[in-house]
Amino acid sequence: MHQIRSIPVLLLGMLCMLLLVAGCSSDENTNHALQSDTGNQALTDSAPENRATDEPVEAGEPKFETDRGEEDRPASQPEPVELQQQDIEAGMLTAGEWNDLQERNQWLTLLAQDEWRKYEQTWGMYTRQGITVMVTDSTQQPLRDVPVILSDDSQDWKGRTNQDGTVTLFPFHRLDLQEGTSFSNHPLSITVGSGRKAVRLTSQELNGEDGMVSVTLDTGHNESTKSNTVDLMLLMDTTGSMSDELSFISAELEDVIQRVRQSYEQELHIRTSINVYRDKGDEYVVRSFPFTDSVDQAVQLLNMQKADGGGDYEEAVDEALYEAVYEHEWSEEAAARICFLILDAPPHATSETISELQQTVAKASEKGIRIIPVASSGVNQMTEFWLRSLAQITGGTYVFLTDHSGIGHSHLPASVGEYEVEFLNDLMVRLITEYVH
Repeated sequence: MHQIRSIPVLLLGMLCMLLLVAGCSSDENTNHALQSDTGNQALTDSAPENRATDEPVEAGEPKFETDRGEEDRPASQPEPVELQQQDIEAGMLTAGEWNDLQERNQWLTLLAQDEWRKYEQTWGMYTRQGITVMVTDSTQQPLRDVPVILSDDSQDWKGRTNQDGTVTLFPFHRLDLQEGTSFSNHPLSITVGSGRKAVRLTSQELNGEDGMVSVTLDTGHNESTKSNTVDLMLLMDTTGSMSDELSFISAELEDVIQRVRQSYEQELHIRTSINVYRDKGDEYVVRSFPFTDSVDQAVQLLNMQKADGGGDYEEAVDEALYEAVYEHEWSEEAAARICFLILDAPPHATSETISELQQTVAKASEKGIRIIPVASSGVNQMTEFWLRSLAQITGGTYVFLTDHSGIGHSHLPASVGEYEVEFLNDLMVRLITEYVH
């Protein structure tokens, strides 16, 4: 179980300014305690009770086909803090992270509930059972970016090992494989590596309970394990419903780009791509930019984006993901490929869209693109399921904004166990570092 450490919130001076602008009374702050920490003043608070337990949070019926106007906002939902652009800076938004690949029992507990089973059926993504493969060299050092293929008589599921030499593959199109207790009765095989040095395992060697299959390869099998390239994509929803947080998010992302470059410019070749999307009928559906080595160019493109359009709940996430995965030149050899998907609404859940999304997510897994969703205000429980499934299938993790900052509309309490609340920019830098090293 994750332990909750001291929760960082806004600096005292900034907090006072926010409270003054929002018109909050001093009584609203009686539950906060002032602490001094290495010369910086911070407020500490504990996570909400429903987040400090392994019991899933019960949410209301998701609004999946409705507009999100002012009339849809719950009465208890706070008005978002409004600041002048010059007062917005990095280190203001707060967020949590939950990795379902590491917390399998909690995820399986959720999937035992009728509501979450409906979400499985809606999106056609079944992640109850997967096969985890660990690839090491002869000295037991993990090998990253090694291709791994899970096959049956008619289909392949592909992935690439991450920084710790592991990859988990989910045959999520095959419901029958998700309902049994073992893969050994199915005609499956796994191929690790490529060329003459590839290793092949049969069904009898696979564990159907998310056990780990260990494979040793010759260290010279794949030169991509030595790559120092990092592809970092920022894919954002810029519809009108994101207006309460987009300026803050842009400040956080600018800080992330600058810090990662400054920390690793001597060690890594970092390429950044900025991509935004709205919905059909808006000024644009997807606006994408190729990977660039220029930090200044990436930051300039980021700061040009504004929130507008939308209108209904669902947006063109499917088209944005397709563009991100298929139409960009991701590095063939990379230390890490990361796509932060920042959004507050799901795609349109039509049968055609769902089928295309399944293929897109499978292709992202094949290319080794780790999708890390960042759930903003407005995300409902059905969307949370979909985002967490995306993260698992592509080897990513789930990030969600929280109400601790007081910025933006209310955020859905994530159905997770105990977690640490962090500033969003610090959290993203931490995750990039973890995926790279």
